Amino acid sequence: NIFLTSGQLDPWRAAGIQTKPKGAPESIIVRIIENGAHHLDLRAANSMDPASVTAVRKEEKAAMHQWIHEWQKLDHPKSH
Repeated sequence: NIFLTSGQLDPWRAAGIQTKPKGAPESIIVRIIENGAHHLDLRAANSMDPASVTAVRKEEKAAMHQWIHEWQKLDHPKSH
């Protein structure tokens, strides 16, 4: 489970993963944040955030909730 983001305005974007690798599982998500800067989605929310950042944050949160739910459904060994 991986959620990779890059800001459209991030100078490091060219060195990062910008598209989902061919054959990658659905649990790998790649997003380019329009009008976003380096790590903008990982910073605290701000009234000046572009709508694209807010949308990606919601998507990240939903993906994490889904991954936790999937993990909870697995048969885990009982701990002592």
